[in-house]
Amino acid sequence: MDETMMQQPQLDADVGGQEEPNGFTIDPGQVEQSLKDQMEPGDISDLNRVLKEGNKLLFDKNTHYQMMKGIETTKDLPGDLGMGAFGLMMMLFKGGKYSMPTQLLQPAGTILLTRACAYIAESGIAPITDDDYEEAMHIFTTHLQNLNPKFKERMVQSLGQGGQEQVSQQQQPQGVLNANV
Repeated sequence: MDETMMQQPQLDADVGGQEEPNGFTIDPGQVEQSLKDQMEPGDISDLNRVLKEGNKLLFDKNTHYQMMKGIETTKDLPGDLGMGAFGLMMMLFKGGKYSMPTQLLQPAGTILLTRACAYIAESGIAPITDDDYEEAMHIFTTHLQNLNPKFKERMVQSLGQGGQEQVSQQQQPQGVLNANV
């Protein structure tokens, strides 16, 4: 039997795309740098202040437990992370007396969520994958967009007339999504 035949079963195992339990491969530093590369210098200094406060809430010994409780036992890690990122950004926004530039909500939340996921993976608190992060980001982003009353209008415009019929048939979400924050 030649060497290529011996290697074939290993290739087949990888083709399925199965990830290891701690399959989080996203580098928070790269995410942060990529976002900052697209920002104005003034926004970067504001972002750094928001990130500093967010890190305090996430990782300070006095608040860390509150922010991470339930992660070990959750049955919906991406959902809890996405809602947690949204809640964290709302806490920071309110805590800053609504002075945080709203254009920083998305990048700050993205970076802080990436940092939290990396921490969860490195510490072994819970198995987490890149797919979990992607789903959490989707939840976080959707909740942020639903705060903007013009979001639905822009969606209708970007989808054109055909999209308008689909969007108008959907029910308006209730609860946290439409909260005045």
